[in-house]
Amino acid sequence: MWRPQVHRFVISVMEAAFAMSAGVTCARSRFPDPVEGEWREGRGRLTVRRGWRFLHLEGTPRDLGMQHGRLLGPLVRDTLREYLNAMAFWRGLGRKELLRRGRLLESYIPDRYREEMAALAEGAEVPYEDILVAHTFLESVQAVACSCYAAYGGATNDGGVVFGRNLDFLSMGFAHRCGVVAFVKPDGGIPFVSASWAGWCGTLTAVNLSGLCLGLMNVPKLSRHTPGMPYAIMFRRMAQETATCAEAVEMLRATPRTFSNNIMLAQTTPVRRAVVAEYDVGGVAVREPAAGEEFIVSTNHFRKLGREQERTDGSGPGRYATLRREVAARRGRLDHRMRLFADPAVHLPNSLHSMIVAPERREFLLSMGRMPAGAGPYRAFSYGEEGIVERIVQNAD
Repeated sequence: MWRPQVHRFVISVMEAAFAMSAGVTCARSRFPDPVEGEWREGRGRLTVRRGWRFLHLEGTPRDLGMQHGRLLGPLVRDTLREYLNAMAFWRGLGRKELLRRGRLLESYIPDRYREEMAALAEGAEVPYEDILVAHTFLESVQAVACSCYAAYGGATNDGGVVFGRNLDFLSMGFAHRCGVVAFVKPDGGIPFVSASWAGWCGTLTAVNLSGLCLGLMNVPKLSRHTPGMPYAIMFRRMAQETATCAEAVEMLRATPRTFSNNIMLAQTTPVRRAVVAEYDVGGVAVREPAAGEEFIVSTNHFRKLGREQERTDGSGPGRYATLRREVAARRGRLDHRMRLFADPAVHLPNSLHSMIVAPERREFLLSMGRMPAGAGPYRAFSYGEEGIVERIVQNAD
């Protein structure tokens, strides 16, 4: 059995165990399909449509946090409770130890985001310490095994940017049931769309109204617990405060970093561009598309940082090679309606959400709520200053 098959088999066994334990601990009963409807809090609102939660947040940092907490309070409480229990059971990391580690990173979180986190805790009626743990536990759990691609110019059917992102993460038996599609419109910042979870101000997947797209991929290299800004908050800052790949990379270089990751970035202006920023605590390397290709692919390995030359070979059966071949085979006709992550050789069994964006058209496809999300089904949306609107479109292969 070759390595990718072993990886998938192990994840499948783990997810089966998570699902069984979730049933034993009643986690499933805490996350039933949400009731359809719309609720408002100040300028914010929660809309539940066809089983998905759409969270619209608008205003000051305190406004954003309070709207989030009050609109999703019961879900925030259940999510935090179950995750803390699961982390203790499966990882041997109790709340006390996770909080100790979180305190080491807390001072690196900018004031406006700490204010939002505190207001979220107040609105949801949970301890602030639990919200801090939610935003810092990823530094202790190296488990995001994701895939991204971006294309533009001659690689796409209309010359525009296409950005695809699949997030694979351990569900603990319930994470796929508590997802949220968020539209955040901060005073003094760039509005953005994020595929996220209740109780979370950070992001791992986002596109903003300036046309910048971003997606995270862990790289299993760096030792943990290095003091710095929690990367979920750092990527939130990128979504809210930067409009180009260069600005996002400049922020990354200037920020004390905690971990090793790849982050794919794509922009629409002033020119179309896509890069992968590979980073650890010691440095940042920016990988560009190969000459003449106008597309780029990334998974969970550095291909430039610490190497004398980029390694762009796409041969073999792994996720990187498979996704690269899928993208290359459609060069010149790539479209955001093409579901490249549906290939079972690309998504993992624990795929939690899959998002494909056409930022110039302000449209995206999204799959979430069941695993593996990469296999679909996908729903189509448009977004703008007023938020997110669902659309009916045909998928393209």
